[in-house]
Amino acid sequence: MKKCLVSLALAMLLLTVVPLSAFATSGFNQRVFDGQDNITVSSDEMEGLTFVTPYRPYYNSSFSLFDDASMVFTTPGIVLGDSFDAYNLSFDYYGRNWVGMNEIIFKIGDNRYSFSNCYTSHAVTEDGLMSESISFYAKNQTKDFMKDFANHRNDEIKVRINGSFQTLDFVLSDASKAAFLTCMTFMFLVVALVKVTCLKSLRPILSMSRKTESK
Repeated sequence: MKKCLVSLALAMLLLTVVPLSAFATSGFNQRVFDGQDNITVSSDEMEGLTFVTPYRPYYNSSFSLFDDASMVFTTPGIVLGDSFDAYNLSFDYYGRNWVGMNEIIFKIGDNRYSFSNCYTSHAVTEDGLMSESISFYAKNQTKDFMKDFANHRNDEIKVRINGSFQTLDFVLSDASKAAFLTCMTFMFLVVALVKVTCLKSLRPILSMSRKTESK
């Protein structure tokens, strides 16, 4: 529990002192991910990309089930490249009918956050199901959303996915919120480690984190 609280505190600090435009890590030392049992790290050497996602069993509790048996999975993740890094939040749909995803709305506390400039894809699975994904990457403009998400991690967070053919409403599971915050913490730690001047200012906090975890 102490480790989790320190990590969230660190993430909140990094949200205020590290610009998201700093996502550029040529030759980043990925040992920051060593020994972490709540994430999976995979690489594509030919593309020069590394993917960081929640540990696989997480997906058993990250989906929302609808009356027509369709499902939406919440998938946060990090992409590390030779010339860029990115924090991504994706919603993956499987069902018998198309949604035509084009917008994501979050209701967090008293605030609403709408994302319409998203990446979308669609396909038909071998089982004949409609598969769709909608995702967005963290930017400087999403800082308020990410802070609000972290501050309301213990509260109900509602999501609406608007589409050309139907609308999906659901509530994020505790597992989804925890995975979102875990990946967010690592993303800002990545940026901080790249920014040497920022890292120097964070050394006392990182030292405190190590001491707390060892207790």
